[in-house]
Amino acid sequence: MGKLFNDLSMKEEIAFLLNLTTHQRFLFSNDSSSFILGRAHHLDFVIEDETINKEHLSFIRDINGIRAIIINDAHMTVNEEYIKDSVILHHGDKVVLGQTSLCFFEREDDELAQDVLSKPTNAQEKSEAKEEVVMISPAEKIQPVFTAKKQIIKSLDYLFFVLFFIVSCGLSLLWLKMA
Repeated sequence: MGKLFNDLSMKEEIAFLLNLTTHQRFLFSNDSSSFILGRAHHLDFVIEDETINKEHLSFIRDINGIRAIIINDAHMTVNEEYIKDSVILHHGDKVVLGQTSLCFFEREDDELAQDVLSKPTNAQEKSEAKEEVVMISPAEKIQPVFTAKKQIIKSLDYLFFVLFFIVSCGLSLLWLKMA
C-alpha cells in the first residue's frame, strides 16, 4: 500500500476525491450509492469554500461508476471542460468547483497523487493572477458610473418631457370640451 494511503487500510478498491488544497479525502464508501458535496455541514462531503453552493454536487454510484450531478445550476469543470448537468468521473479527473480543486481516484495511486499534489491548485493560480492585476485610479473606476448616471438623467428628462406633453394635450382637450 502506498505512503499517502496508509491510513485508509483499504481491503478492497474504493473510490474517493482528494482535495488538492487541504489534502482532505472524501471516500465513496460501499455502504451508500449517493453522496452530496457542498458547504452545508450536514452533507456527506463538506468543503469550506464560500465560492461553492451549500449543496453543489450530487454523486451517484451506478453501473458505469461514479456520476457527478450538478445541483441548482452550480458551476463545475472536469479536466478544464465546463460541465452543464452530469458526468461520469474517471481515475485522475481534475474537478474544479469555485476555488476548490479535487482529483478523483478510482483506486489507490501514489504516483498520481504525488503528481497532482505537486502542481498548483486552482486557488493558487487565481491568487498568482491577482498579484499581476494592474492598478486603476479611483477616477478611472468612477468614470463608468458617471457615464451611466448621465444616461439615466437624460432618459428621465426625456420621459418627463413626454409626460408633460401628454398631460398638456389632455388638459387642452378637456378645456376645449368644456368651452
